[in-house]
Amino acid sequence: MGTTEVRGPTLAKWRLGREMQKLREDAGLSPAEAGALIGVVRQTISRMERGAVAVRSERIETLCNRYGASTETISALTAMAVRVNERGWWERYKGGVRQAFRMYAESEPEARSIDTYEPEFLPGLVQTPEYTRQLHIDPRDDADLIVGARVNRQKRVFRSDGPRMRILIGSGAMRLLGDLPPEVRIEQAARLREINRYEQVDIGIGTRLTAALGVPFALARFEDDFAFVYMDALDGCRYESAPDILSNYQASFERAWGSATPVERFVDEQEWLA
Repeated sequence: MGTTEVRGPTLAKWRLGREMQKLREDAGLSPAEAGALIGVVRQTISRMERGAVAVRSERIETLCNRYGASTETISALTAMAVRVNERGWWERYKGGVRQAFRMYAESEPEARSIDTYEPEFLPGLVQTPEYTRQLHIDPRDDADLIVGARVNRQKRVFRSDGPRMRILIGSGAMRLLGDLPPEVRIEQAARLREINRYEQVDIGIGTRLTAALGVPFALARFEDDFAFVYMDALDGCRYESAPDILSNYQASFERAWGSATPVERFVDEQEWLA
């Protein structure tokens, strides 16, 4: 079984859990039987495999040995167990990064490629600070923390060696931009142009075909062929890595991307962005 080093502690916790679940199932053990090996209840094993809790490296090593894992696998997984206890970059912005989003935010700089779709708002990765503040005028929102988190996130992703990105923005998000004060929308349009000129980034504005895509999502792929899709909805966020789900999202994205308008052309055609 292949394993790889990951740099984000939250992503590492999830991937460690998936690897441990597969090893346990290959060994023919139930969560209760695995828990008995290290003196914990089955619920603890289940939570570990979901990435909900961190587990000490010595317990990982004990389980791996009892599961019959190879020396190479044991070494990689115990190293990963150490990483899950590290602090993520978002710790200083906790109030500005939703808990369910943290794993995605931690992992995206390490991705090989990302295809992302946002129907109603500009994605956080392309927002200017003033656009972000327009969305978070509710006094219950800590706008400064949210802006700080997004600026930090942009710096981490938009590097010369950053992931190859295709960003698909729904027409509804552009209509919302048109309702904002002129100085905000003009600055934001300039920022979209700037990001689109990065060598590794392409931005497209969706047509009616994008409605079939549904909720916002991001499909991230990594160097070791690991991949997941992150879906954002009002009733919660989900992460999926099943091949059939990934394939469906990729196919839907490709169809919508094929009819998208390049952002440079879209901005040139809109008088209200001049």
